[in-house]
Amino acid sequence: GYDLTVDEFKQNLMRIVFEGGGDPLETQFDAVQTAARTFPWNLSPTARRAMVLCSSSGSKPTRDGKDAAQLAAELSALGIKVVVVAPPGVNLHELATGTRGVSIDLTNTPDPADIQHVVKMLTRTLTQMAGSAGGHTMVVPPNTQY
Repeated sequence: GYDLTVDEFKQNLMRIVFEGGGDPLETQFDAVQTAARTFPWNLSPTARRAMVLCSSSGSKPTRDGKDAAQLAAELSALGIKVVVVAPPGVNLHELATGTRGVSIDLTNTPDPADIQHVVKMLTRTLTQMAGSAGGHTMVVPPNTQY
């Protein structure tokens, strides 16, 4: 499963490596929508629901035509907050705003200090979200189909 202590979670976040970038609009909204609709979010009634979306570009609408505001409404109805790490001004940040998540700006040409700032912000944000769940972690049983 995915049963981690807060310290293990922080250590994993500190190992994130960002690279690449500069791509045209992609289909991140489809990926977010698929995850929202297929992940077993109901495994723990006390768990906080959040997604982290890191990208170097904005997204096309979903295949069923939803823009950022419409997708954010769908996610909010499921109790899912989105934490977005992306360049300033891309439409992905609308998911964070619309779900009462967090937007973290990161350019496509970050320096080490920028990366360190993003990792600290992610660690703080996700730790606070987990802490607001009373310190409980959601455990996804092995071999869970979703």
